[in-house]
Amino acid sequence: MYRPCLLTWYIGLLAGAAIGNFSAAVLTRSANTNPHYDIMDTETAFLQAVSTDIQTEDATTVCLPTMNILRVLNLRDQALEALEPETGGASVGEEEEDREELPKSRTAADIAKELAGTKAETCESGATANANKHIGLVIPFEYSTTFDCGSLIQDHFAAGLSHMQESNFDPATGAYDTGKAPFDNLSASNVANIMWSKSTKASCAVTKNCQAGHNVLYCRLVEPITNADKPFTTELYEALLQRQAGSSSIALTSIATTFFCAALLLLS
Repeated sequence: MYRPCLLTWYIGLLAGAAIGNFSAAVLTRSANTNPHYDIMDTETAFLQAVSTDIQTEDATTVCLPTMNILRVLNLRDQALEALEPETGGASVGEEEEDREELPKSRTAADIAKELAGTKAETCESGATANANKHIGLVIPFEYSTTFDCGSLIQDHFAAGLSHMQESNFDPATGAYDTGKAPFDNLSASNVANIMWSKSTKASCAVTKNCQAGHNVLYCRLVEPITNADKPFTTELYEALLQRQAGSSSIALTSIATTFFCAALLLLS
């Protein structure tokens, strides 16, 4: 008498289990085939893939005063002409264009961004930025460091001169080549670029929004130094070393720097 009821009870259990498995399968299938889930996955991947472009700002006005002080001050009769701002900013000198094969639209800002990297989140190339491809003044600095163009240039200039002196550099025979000592050292390369007598104008740009890695300052000079050029006369090199020995003479305040450059502009 109880067997039919028991059988009915077993059948109910089996049916319930089957329905539960079927519902789970339907939900799983729905999740796998529902285009809404694909859209969500695509949006997530897109958000993860989006990166921030590296941004720059013009640094010509804040960098030229220091560059000109280094070219002019306390060098006796070896002083060079002060650099003027490159107002166009987009054209590339013929020598530079021939050497680098760059389109004329490339600016100092374009090159600074290229040297820093591909995205602001990492600025992955900034730490190893150099003048091998783009001749000019190149200074990388940590993303968290406040940009102070005068300090950056003076520090690199002092380090570059010291490196050349320690390398027993001979200005009479030493040619500019970023692939060979001493100009494979970035600071030494920067000294050569700043002190190249044939350069007449310069434009500078600095990256400003790196969230990691290194920002990059880049200054492009009109009529730049080229490979095989001898950057200094013996007299100029000796004058630079003598000035370096009394480095306090160029440790000017920002106010003095401003007045000095204003005087140069008025006299030009």
